[in-house]
Amino acid sequence: MILLLALACAGPPEGLSVVDGLALDLDGAPLAASLTLVDAETGAWLGEAEADDQGAFTLSVAAPAHGAVALWGAAEGRRGAAAWSWLDPGADATLAPLRLGPDEIATARIQLLDATTGAPVPHAAVVLREGWDTGPERRVIAAAGADAAGVVTVSLPAGVYTATAEAADGYVPSRFPVRVGASVPQTGLLAPDDGAALRAALVWTGPDDLDLHLTGPRADGGQFHVWAEAPVHPPRGEPIAAVELEGAGQEAIAAVERVEGRYTLHVVDARYALLDTSAILAASDALVQLWWAGGSSFARVNPQQDGTAWAALTLDADAPAPTRPERYSRAVDPEDGGSL
Repeated sequence: MILLLALACAGPPEGLSVVDGLALDLDGAPLAASLTLVDAETGAWLGEAEADDQGAFTLSVAAPAHGAVALWGAAEGRRGAAAWSWLDPGADATLAPLRLGPDEIATARIQLLDATTGAPVPHAAVVLREGWDTGPERRVIAAAGADAAGVVTVSLPAGVYTATAEAADGYVPSRFPVRVGASVPQTGLLAPDDGAALRAALVWTGPDDLDLHLTGPRADGGQFHVWAEAPVHPPRGEPIAAVELEGAGQEAIAAVERVEGRYTLHVVDARYALLDTSAILAASDALVQLWWAGGSSFARVNPQQDGTAWAALTLDADAPAPTRPERYSRAVDPEDGGSL
């Protein structure tokens, strides 16, 4: 009995990562689903789990050295779905929610917008690959062009897709998620090709006041922190980073230069930032997109997690791609007003 208790209380064996996450439908409701995690490069099995009636699952796996994994899910009456992620071998991680659509054909209208002005981007060419955060190694299953109003229309099996807008005059390639069959509007942001070292943008639904925050290194060894209302570091006007767009439903920030170090994007519930928690972020369907010299990436808010601040993306100088912390917290530290 004592041995059994000791084994039950012990953590996973050394070298294993504890991975948790959620299985959801396209509109964010939890699903009881079967999950399998595999090596994204070789397809080797890493572990499997069953999500409970709240959609939650946990499994312990030995992450591959390269860190690339794919999560596959299946549920009754739903099409199978996949999501690609990065794991730090030996470190615990929370994966982005896996969304499964019904087994049917659906139509999605995707509005393409300029990340810095909010204006529609017409006549851009978009390709879609099945799954969350899929890259060029996956097969293109649909291609379409935006009309004069910047709207792309596709009809596909319901589910989650990764869209890439490549042929758009004056814009860099942009990747963003699309949920075919979801009840909420689908939006993709495109960043202008103007030489910005790093650019981030936020888009959300509803009337709530959200703020995009960017923190990163300064050349003098300090840190800067920029957001719409009042940058803490550096003072407004110093040529490190600046807010480009702020307003209801969309914001953007650009960094003038890229300094060695870590950049982190947060989204803050500005109206209720002083509260311990709030459901505003969870209901916002907020999408963050990031562009840098090496490419573009994205993250979407977890509709099942409350908090007044969401750590959306972290980009390190030596990393092949940003990571998604999937961390929710109180926005303002009472000991340090203005901090995250």
